[in-house]
Amino acid sequence: MNSISLNFTGVQYDETVNGAGLGMTIYFQGCSHHCKGCHNPETWEFGKGKYCLFEINSKINEYFTTTPFAERLTFSGGDPLDNLYDLERVLSYVKEFFPEKKLWLYTGYKLEDLTEEMWTFVKQFDFVVDGPFIEELRDITLPFRGSSNQRILDSQNILEILNSHENCLIRN
Repeated sequence: MNSISLNFTGVQYDETVNGAGLGMTIYFQGCSHHCKGCHNPETWEFGKGKYCLFEINSKINEYFTTTPFAERLTFSGGDPLDNLYDLERVLSYVKEFFPEKKLWLYTGYKLEDLTEEMWTFVKQFDFVVDGPFIEELRDITLPFRGSSNQRILDSQNILEILNSHENCLIRN
């Protein structure tokens, strides 16, 4: 992949449903999960996005410069963990220029099933909503998630799962 690849499908500004507080959500293009009942099936196909990395970083800069009171940036999709190349570059940009913003990640992967490479990125997030959407477990009363199997994990929970994961790898 290169920086001209179109692995982002959309941006949502001034929203409050994809994490706590006011923020911005970036939607990655490409997802390997294909959950039945997904609310974004148009994001499944890889390489069919509308924006390249430069455009996304420009949108982040413009949003947080003009809306400094916005608290959060959310990564959704598709699945950002299926797009590690671009995820790395967006994360490094945000960490450098807007380090005070809370970072949220939505992924269809359960954290216990991540590869070591995926963990490199996940541990940089303040909050992760993990697990696939399961239509039979859909619950519209739950904040920030679509089905009851999905978890909202804060940085402490994420580190506990990471440590448990690393211990399992050492034992194997």
